[in-house]
Amino acid sequence: MSYFTAVGDDAISSRMLGAMRESGVNTQQVRIVPNRSVELYLITLNNGERSFTYWRGQSAARLLAQDKQALAHAMTQSDLIYFSGVTLAILNPEPPFLRLFHWRVQPKADIHK
Repeated sequence: MSYFTAVGDDAISSRMLGAMRESGVNTQQVRIVPNRSVELYLITLNNGERSFTYWRGQSAARLLAQDKQALAHAMTQSDLIYFSGVTLAILNPEPPFLRLFHWRVQPKADIHK
């Protein structure tokens, strides 16, 4: 199994990348972005009610679609692609990204328009 994402060059990102590798995940397509980190989530409990806090602003994964060639390569080399709601929330829905997604879902589409 391979994982296509971007992480930062900080200690948390390094630990996460190491854990993926130790678990047997192929990380060759993980991009390391300087001066960025991974997204962080905190779930707190107050009288049985969960509250969620997100830190996404400096997420390296926000830049995932900037390298269109790497994104196209990852998508064309994969049998299965999973986009979580979080992934879709942090990616900029620019036309190039949407064209790549549409092309992967419908391979006859032209991604170079």
